[in-house]
Amino acid sequence: MTQVNSNLPFAGRRDNTGKVIHMDIRRGHLCRWNGKDQPAQEYDYVQGRLTGITIRKHESLNGETMFMDLHFVYGEHRFEVSTLASSGISAELISKLSNIQDVSSTIEIDVWPRGAYTNCAVREGGQKLPYRLLPKVEHKQSGFKTTLDTAERDKAVMEMIEELNARLAAAGADGNPCG
Repeated sequence: MTQVNSNLPFAGRRDNTGKVIHMDIRRGHLCRWNGKDQPAQEYDYVQGRLTGITIRKHESLNGETMFMDLHFVYGEHRFEVSTLASSGISAELISKLSNIQDVSSTIEIDVWPRGAYTNCAVREGGQKLPYRLLPKVEHKQSGFKTTLDTAERDKAVMEMIEELNARLAAAGADGNPCG
């Protein structure tokens, strides 16, 4: 169930606890999890001032997984949006966020499902930001198996993240979720 324009000024319910509100992108929506056995609240957009982007490792039984966290503030609210670092949606978000003109402005991220994929739009001051071209994902054939080689795209995305974090730091944001 998608919620639009709910009580939380940037996306969902009001949370005045000072805690960071964690969301992730799944099935074409921004999801806020309420607990292990609780259903997620789904939203179509978030908005706030970007304060930093981090890449983190998560160890599990299936091995190591890398996540990208976008850190935002909106008034007194702190929140982060997480997604798999090597996913297409991460690359698309970064390619659009890298075109921000004023890093202290309010950014809006809209997501929606499109078939098996998730699309997004990033707006600054109501204006949609363009997609910055990235290297293509290579298809590698190994015997009967075809795999995707995202190394060049991942390298370009990491460079954009470093550039954007440097711009945020120069503007006074310290790159952490506290703003």
